[in-house]
Amino acid sequence: MNMPFCDGCGVPVTVDQIFCIKCGRNLQPVSKPPPSPMFGALDPSQARVPQIRPTGVSLIAAILVIGGVLDIVMAVLFLVLSAFSFHIFGVIVEIPQFGFLLLLLLAIALIVSSSFSFVLAYGILKGRAWAWTWTFVSCVLNLVASVAGIVVGVGVAGLIVYPIMIYYLTRPRVRQYFGK
Repeated sequence: MNMPFCDGCGVPVTVDQIFCIKCGRNLQPVSKPPPSPMFGALDPSQARVPQIRPTGVSLIAAILVIGGVLDIVMAVLFLVLSAFSFHIFGVIVEIPQFGFLLLLLLAIALIVSSSFSFVLAYGILKGRAWAWTWTFVSCVLNLVASVAGIVVGVGVAGLIVYPIMIYYLTRPRVRQYFGK
């Protein structure tokens, strides 16, 4: 039978022995500390206290969902138009393949945009910091696009909606809700 030895002094010890008789070293395996979490310490003082969602945050999420649904409707419309009505576009679609490709690319862009809107709406409702950041950036970009769209006669609603959303997202209570 192979008998264990104390790591400190080399004296033979029994398996059930807790301390070495000669040097007093602890012979029981030391329990390892729990592994550290991947994304920061689980310090209760740093934990975010759940808060009641501000009403305006729910309204922003609803606007994002409505925008996503409208993007999907427009994508379907572009796909239908690309399949049946090339002659409507006249000069834009001189070459049928180009017109089909253009409308298909617009439909794909709108589907991606709608997916982005739905993801942002989910993050906004859950109070995620990344959703606040991306919604803010999206509002600024859409405001710039609305200003540019005035030239061709679209984007008037964006000149009203996006500044209000930007203003609301920067309010202290709203920023606190998102942990900002």
